[in-house]
Amino acid sequence: DHRDLHSVPTRRSSDLFNRPAAQPIEQNAVGLTRTFATLAKRPVVLFTAEQPRPEFPAWLVRNGWEFEQFPVYRTEILDNPDLKKRFANQDQEYVVFTSPSTVKGFLKSSGRENLSGLQAHWISIGPSTSAEIEARNGRVYWEADSPEVQQLLLKLIKELS
Repeated sequence: DHRDLHSVPTRRSSDLFNRPAAQPIEQNAVGLTRTFATLAKRPVVLFTAEQPRPEFPAWLVRNGWEFEQFPVYRTEILDNPDLKKRFANQDQEYVVFTSPSTVKGFLKSSGRENLSGLQAHWISIGPSTSAEIEARNGRVYWEADSPEVQQLLLKLIKELS
């Protein structure tokens, strides 16, 4: 029985199921929609967060894919008091956000409602994270070309050196 496996992030699904997985170029819902757009329609089982981002399921519905959705985890935004102590809000600070949830976590831990009026530079791993930064009145200083944390950090180190 041959079945394709598509997951974000791909490495986790490959490790979990011990089989190769298709790897979307963009490791997010946008990447999955682009990958699925190239495939023949067949039933899909979708494991999501308790409150998932709506883009991919909405795309499946719009494009007539049959799917079942099962929430299997919860994203919890934590309050980290050490962040509030260490964040100095200076022009030479660069804050890297790796998901929309990290933006929300930063705000909660820093005791702020939004990013307006802050001097630090906001760096985003990709479009959905950039959208969250902008929705919170922040200006994206730089968005990664590829949604991979390691590549983002290597490029950032080069640019700031």
